[in-house]
Amino acid sequence: MKMTKNTNVHRPRCWQDGSAFSRGRHRVGLSALAILLAGCAVTPSPLTRDELLSGAVAARGAMFADQEPIDGPLSLEAVVARAMLYNLDSRVASLEEVTQLAQLRSVRYEMLPRLSLEAGYFHRDRDAISTSLSLDTGLVSGGSIGQDRSRSAGDLTLSWNVLDFGTGYYLARQQADQVLVAAERRRRATSNVFQEVSAAYWQAVAAQNLLPRVQATLREARSALARYRELERTGAVPLEEALSHQSELLALIEQLETVSEDMRTSQVRLAQLMGLPPNTALQLAAPSGYLARTPRITDSADRLELIALVNRPEAREQAYNIRLAQTEARQALLRFLPSFNPFATLSGDSNSYLFHQNWAELGLRVSGELIGLAARPSVAQLGQRRVELAEARQLAVSMAIVSQVNLAVLEFERNQRLLAHARSRNEVDQRLYRVTLDRVSADAASDLERIRAATVALASELRLVRAHSALMNAHASVFVALGLDPAPAELSSGDLEALTGAIRAVQEEWWNNRIDLPVPEFESEPALQMAEATEG
Repeated sequence: MKMTKNTNVHRPRCWQDGSAFSRGRHRVGLSALAILLAGCAVTPSPLTRDELLSGAVAARGAMFADQEPIDGPLSLEAVVARAMLYNLDSRVASLEEVTQLAQLRSVRYEMLPRLSLEAGYFHRDRDAISTSLSLDTGLVSGGSIGQDRSRSAGDLTLSWNVLDFGTGYYLARQQADQVLVAAERRRRATSNVFQEVSAAYWQAVAAQNLLPRVQATLREARSALARYRELERTGAVPLEEALSHQSELLALIEQLETVSEDMRTSQVRLAQLMGLPPNTALQLAAPSGYLARTPRITDSADRLELIALVNRPEAREQAYNIRLAQTEARQALLRFLPSFNPFATLSGDSNSYLFHQNWAELGLRVSGELIGLAARPSVAQLGQRRVELAEARQLAVSMAIVSQVNLAVLEFERNQRLLAHARSRNEVDQRLYRVTLDRVSADAASDLERIRAATVALASELRLVRAHSALMNAHASVFVALGLDPAPAELSSGDLEALTGAIRAVQEEWWNNRIDLPVPEFESEPALQMAEATEG
């Protein structure tokens, strides 16, 4: 039977009139055009000179803010403590660790079920009129309304995707390892700052002790140069002799000025490491008779290598990177599993034409990617390769650590010998200087010889303090190579006085060569067996 459409169905006027729809479409079009024009109006807006200046002033103030005032001479422990608390590189490393920890707290929520609320208000400018075609009669029924023009509706849905839970679990494990990696990077930054501070401190101590004598000798050399120029002008001495003495004095002045500038630079560097303004005048408190003290290291190379492999931040970071690669490999395989998503929904709708305006719904959705299963072997192989790469990097880092430990010990032993030679040479040069002072007279002809002897004595003493500084720096480098912390981790962000005391205690342990071997977590570890054999 042929079905025909009845065109004589009564249609409400509002259904037939399209003017309201046209007006609505026109308003929507104008709104879209306005949004588009606003988006196109965005252009680069460089900072103004005033904004840059205010930002620079604020940054300069923030660099040196919140620091305890310096109330006396600074010991090495106090300098290290200030560097750990106020050094900007240390601050950055600490903030990176805090950021990773905050990220971990955020990632944990990925494993929880989803509880979503959706609500809205809806209005139509025309009734939602619908018709239907009867298959029996072939006639179109009259229009019917099944929805209010204005209504509100909402859904409260609780769902839990099992696959998302697995992904969130592995993401949380990875982020937990990232927190540990950030902690090791903070330890490494602290160790680097400690080594730089140790080197700069002893150089600044040398500058503090020798700079007044260098400047006094420099003034005397300039005065002697002026006298020889006067002698040349008056012809009191032969021209060749006057010029020869002036040339030698200029060379000595140049040497003394270079030494003086180097000494001033060491204080600026030390202030920068402590987070202080570069022009800060520092008073340092070196231990009494520090030049006569010599540290020593008596542990065997095998034991030192074992300590470094267990304790170095780089070694620990690589161990965590292996765990990260393993977790990433497992996470990548999750996407090939079917997804189960149970859900429960409470819904409501103010539509007066509904018989039930509130209802609940329970369900289970199952989904899975079938064609993508072909990539599973490749993804599994890629994950295995990443794990192998991380393990290879760990071996490379371990080899570098072992080499660094041995090189640090060799450098320490070399600086011990250099310091012994510098002491012997300084003793001879100081005796020669005293002999020269006893021999020469106070007339102008002896100025050059006296200044020359004073410069030689100063250079010899400078060589001695630099050799001592190099030895102390090499001593610190050994403990940095071992991965030992200059202060307990729980005090790394504490108050200045407590941190200074803790660093002093650790320094005393290091000076007396008391190095504890870190005990591995599991007694079955080969490292513990090696440690017991070494100690036995």
